[in-house]
Amino acid sequence: MSDNGRQFVAEDFAVFMKSNGVKHFRCSPYHPASNGAVERFVRTFKQAMRASQQDGLTPQHRLENFLLTYRSTPHATTNVAPCDLFLGRRIRTRLDLVKPNLERRVCEKQANQKQQHDQHVRLREFTIGQQVMVRNMGPGPSWVPGEIKQQLSPLTFLVSVADGQTWKRHVDHLRGWNCNTHSSRVDSCKSDSVTTSRYPSRVRRPPDRLTS
Repeated sequence: MSDNGRQFVAEDFAVFMKSNGVKHFRCSPYHPASNGAVERFVRTFKQAMRASQQDGLTPQHRLENFLLTYRSTPHATTNVAPCDLFLGRRIRTRLDLVKPNLERRVCEKQANQKQQHDQHVRLREFTIGQQVMVRNMGPGPSWVPGEIKQQLSPLTFLVSVADGQTWKRHVDHLRGWNCNTHSSRVDSCKSDSVTTSRYPSRVRRPPDRLTS
């Protein structure tokens, strides 16, 4: 949308707009309100340039400052800054130095959480061929001996157990096995892997019956 200036009604301008696929509309003659968005921008631009004269900057510098501010300010209609629509991201301005950096705060919080977590967690590392006790999710004993065959991820392993079976287990379901032989001390390894109760067992006794 434009007014009816000579530069906008020229044949060369019409050819240029058509070749670039731009639809060009002209407002009614002597009725600038038909192109109110452009007229409002011109008013805003004039006010900003007039107000920046006291800064002692060159006209080019004042123009660049105005465009930076205008393009980084969210639009009243779209609620998105023009630079976000054009670049797909927010540009860095002086306000970023005043406002807290949310991304940096999240990284600091996560680093602090990891530090607190590592103080109370024992590092668990297993190597290929290491004998371990692996958690049995099926019927039978809760823990069975096995051997690390492959590491699929930092916390996931393939473990070979009896009968040629291969189980995929998380590191939480593996325990180190310090037994020397596979047959004579399996029972002792199973007993060592059983977690003791935190609280003592409750002693139950029959209630006292009232006699008449």
